[in-house]
Amino acid sequence: MGIIAGVDCHKDSHTIVFVSALGKPLKTVTITADGLGYRRAVAIAKELGDDVVWGLESTGSYGSVFDQELDSSGFVVHEVPGVLTKRERRRSTTRGKSDPIDARAIADTVPRESERLPRYHFSVDREAIRLQQDLGGVQPPIGQYVALAQNGQAQVPQIEPPSLGRG
Repeated sequence: MGIIAGVDCHKDSHTIVFVSALGKPLKTVTITADGLGYRRAVAIAKELGDDVVWGLESTGSYGSVFDQELDSSGFVVHEVPGVLTKRERRRSTTRGKSDPIDARAIADTVPRESERLPRYHFSVDREAIRLQQDLGGVQPPIGQYVALAQNGQAQVPQIEPPSLGRG
């Protein structure tokens, strides 16, 4: 790992801290949580080098679209559970809680836990969960079929055309 990017994701913005493999802070930036912000983050990462590894908290909700952007841009993206971020903050000499402090804690967690952290990969199941969250907890019917069919628990129903009354 040459450069690690830790991201604290929120609904409207994401704070990113880039650090060297030795832990030296390189850059801190806050981006908007939209396509423009995501493209800006990718451009900054590419300016810093080819070997940027990302760690994101909240990949199942506020960070899900950003994950997709990073994954499609060819970056390695790790999901960092909040409990590990909290543990890292306690170990740190920097006290308090802020978006840059959390992003730094996420960045510091990635090299230490990279063998155990799950890597992000876009999946239909994950997208169905995101859609459910966007709809306020209502599971879209197609999401149910996709999730169950992929797990081998259901078959997608066959739809027959309506009868036109000709016999």
